[in-house]
Amino acid sequence: MYINGKKFSPKRFSSGELKLLSQDLETSEKRVDILYDGEDISIFELFIIVKYYKSNDYDVYLTLNYLPYQRMNHNNGYEVETLKYVSELFNDLKLNGIYVCEPHCELSYFNNSKMIELVKPILRLVQKDIPNYKLFYTDKGIREKCRKLSEDYLYAQKTRDKTTGLINSYEVVGDFTGVKNIIIVDDIISSGDTIICAINKLLEIGDFNIYIVCGHFEENKYNNRIFDIKNVKAVYTSNSLTKTSNNKKLKIFDIKEIINEQGNN
Repeated sequence: MYINGKKFSPKRFSSGELKLLSQDLETSEKRVDILYDGEDISIFELFIIVKYYKSNDYDVYLTLNYLPYQRMNHNNGYEVETLKYVSELFNDLKLNGIYVCEPHCELSYFNNSKMIELVKPILRLVQKDIPNYKLFYTDKGIREKCRKLSEDYLYAQKTRDKTTGLINSYEVVGDFTGVKNIIIVDDIISSGDTIICAINKLLEIGDFNIYIVCGHFEENKYNNRIFDIKNVKAVYTSNSLTKTSNNKKLKIFDIKEIINEQGNN
């Protein structure tokens, strides 16, 4: 976690509980900018720190490199809309501003909220090295969110089983004439099922070089399948969820640099 741009290294009791000293939290100004990266500090401890600042009349602006429970935002009668309760907890903090990096949901749940883009700046950094490419949007959601990145793009139409979450159908749409390189764009890769499905469908059409740009990449055993596909040349992402990797195909950008480049906080 970073407070006003400086790494906050917490002190702890022998039990592991957070030991807060007021001198470690004091700042010369009455504005505090916190970047929460999920390292060293739990969400519960983050709330304690924010509560301290707010009780001492600081203006607090919080940036979340990844919003927890953001995919639990369905009001469909059988899934708990967990994000609603998460947002209530954050709203109770009375933050002066909350910035969420590349959210997978609408931020209307949160007061004083704003999105920080990750996909667009990462794409801007890598596209110059990928000639004659077309963008491919993996589903309707990311297509609507990122369609302004290019007027000439490919996309997919998919349906899921409402009870299992598994993909029922997946069809790609667009003109592939003369296309050699495809950049698949998505906000988050979790299990990798959608991306794998997209890649398989694309390779049925042609022997494309596949590049992937995503805001968040979960570090798990499932999405590692992506790297075994020879046509996948690289996956570009932030270090919001995956901090380091030994896989040469996974290219990780520092989220602090992305945020600073956009002039946020």
